[in-house]
Amino acid sequence: MLRARAEFLEAGHLDPIADAVADAAAAGATGGPIAEVGSGTGHYLRRAHERAGGAGCAIGLDLSKHAADIAARANGGLLFVVADAVAGMPLVGGSVNALLSVFAPRPAAECARVLAPGGLLVACFANPGHLAALRRDWGLISVRPDKLGTLEDRLADCFELSGSAELEYSAELPPGDAQRLVAMGPSARHGAWAPDVDRPVRAEVSVTIALFRRR
Repeated sequence: MLRARAEFLEAGHLDPIADAVADAAAAGATGGPIAEVGSGTGHYLRRAHERAGGAGCAIGLDLSKHAADIAARANGGLLFVVADAVAGMPLVGGSVNALLSVFAPRPAAECARVLAPGGLLVACFANPGHLAALRRDWGLISVRPDKLGTLEDRLADCFELSGSAELEYSAELPPGDAQRLVAMGPSARHGAWAPDVDRPVRAEVSVTIALFRRR
């Protein structure tokens, strides 16, 4: 899964998402520390740190020791830690200016604890239309509707929604990358696999990027 994710992300198919997340995080970080929950291969954290001018520290948190190892080797100068973010992030309270969660968990209490007052939580998640044709044709798991409303309710005690935007575009994937797209995501854990294809596959990308300000 991690190998497929690294190769797929480096191919640039999700660069518009990485750029939008990085822009939001750089604006919120204001030179201070950036952290990411479920940092995986470190792709989004690296982009955010670069967009912020490389100033301040950047810390990725992931439950998988293999992910932390891959990310550390690929992203010199960034720190990656094996940690269960739900159980507790190994970060001092109020020490982070911007916290990323891209297709990853968002434990409300811990996100609020580690963010400084006024700090920014940048959440990116799939919309129901994300990869809709591939979900239908290849039996991938579905996406719940109204994720934004549900997340806003769950974070309401400590966060205020300061803005959100939908990002939609179409990507043409070479056959190998279509296989990697399935292998890198949650559908693979449920036994899904992309069929063998001998021509490019069109994938519709649809995500929401929501910005939550720590009260």
